Amino acid sequence: MTTIVTKYHGPTNTRGSQISASDGDGNSLSGAYDDGQSSEDNHFAACRALCHKMGWHGKLQSGLASLLGLLSAAADAYAYSTNGRASDNADLFPSDVMEWAHSHSDELSYLAYELEETQNVIEE
Repeated sequence: MTTIVTKYHGPTNTRGSQISASDGDGNSLSGAYDDGQSSEDNHFAACRALCHKMGWHGKLQSGLASLLGLLSAAADAYAYSTNGRASDNADLFPSDVMEWAHSHSDELSYLAYELEETQNVIEE
């Protein structure tokens, strides 16, 4: 799984605002920030542009579903550890991630259900 990080760069004396996207493996791009779009749309566009540049053609919805599956495993590991039972997954996650996932497990489960039941809930 690849994580894409986007960043806003304010204007300078010689150029307008820019937005960049990078994947942590040295792949990156930057382009003009579109003031006619929302901040969220600019960041999403930069992410899509990097995916296009790299030839990555996955679906955001399936990527989010995978992330929710990992968070569910983290929540389960936390629940096991608080009940005094050993979990095979406890060493896979930082303790603060397990605790956060456990405290938001209802919301995460609902979102996972919505993704599973609704085709193309995320417009790409």
